[in-house]
Amino acid sequence: GDGVDASGVDLAGALSSSAIDGADLRAGRWDGAQVRLSAHDWTVPEADPLFLLRGELGPVSFQDDRFSVELIGPAAVLERPVAPEASPLCRAMLGDKACRVDMAARTQIIGTVSANGASLTLLSSYPADLFAHGRIRWLTGANAGLSGWVDASNANTLHLRAIPNFPVQSGDMCELTQGCDRRFETCRDRFGNSLNFRGEPHLPGNDLLTRYAS
Repeated sequence: GDGVDASGVDLAGALSSSAIDGADLRAGRWDGAQVRLSAHDWTVPEADPLFLLRGELGPVSFQDDRFSVELIGPAAVLERPVAPEASPLCRAMLGDKACRVDMAARTQIIGTVSANGASLTLLSSYPADLFAHGRIRWLTGANAGLSGWVDASNANTLHLRAIPNFPVQSGDMCELTQGCDRRFETCRDRFGNSLNFRGEPHLPGNDLLTRYAS
């Protein structure tokens, strides 16, 4: 189309490349991959392909041996908000250019002992909630290269937001990055970063509008 509406293209097919494994596709290793779609005239193999469109892979779904995926085009950026909405919680991600907290000393590489569902036992112990709301990135083992979120941490146990895509073996190494619950009190007391807090914790909310005079 020639408009500016954010449009997507649905692609469907079967896996026929040795470079793309169905398990990796399901695990999310190809999420966000850049895709270029071209048309080839098989009767004239020496002719240049005709470029049609480009985008990135969105959510993937499977049925038997076939897959389908939405190709998200460049116009999708037009769906983003023009201005941030007021919020009592911080809108920044811990360590990004808006937050500015130095994450160099807040990242640890740790070995694992065992996993039971979404619970993960570590080789080392750390203060409670140190990695809560943080990220886990697998460095070795079947999950190497995949990332996820940590809901809660307690000494040497992590509670992940989702079960790892592949079985975790004893000794698998992972990189843990501390997280933040995005509350002003946490930003001020734990990180000493209240000047960069990207929220409005003291802005009156709807409850103020519904109060009655005493």
